[in-house]
Amino acid sequence: MAAGLEVRIVNQRIKTGWMDGALYLEVHHPLDGTEPKDVEDATALTRAIVAATHARRVAVDWDAAERIFQEGKGMPTRISMIGAR
Repeated sequence: MAAGLEVRIVNQRIKTGWMDGALYLEVHHPLDGTEPKDVEDATALTRAIVAATHARRVAVDWDAAERIFQEGKGMPTRISMIGAR
């Protein structure tokens, strides 16, 4: 990254995305200064995954999704089950 490059920080803690037919989940810890009432909970996680799978059906590893949510490492991780349709 070049010095002086403008960046935009997006406060979106829960992200989903598709790659090669697999569903991925990325969860970050809340930004510093975020009010507790504004922090997403497990319901927000479920909504994000349901929205991502609305048009593209896939079997979801919900245990993995919950673990990723709790850890909040910020790394995209596959949550669709291998071999499941």
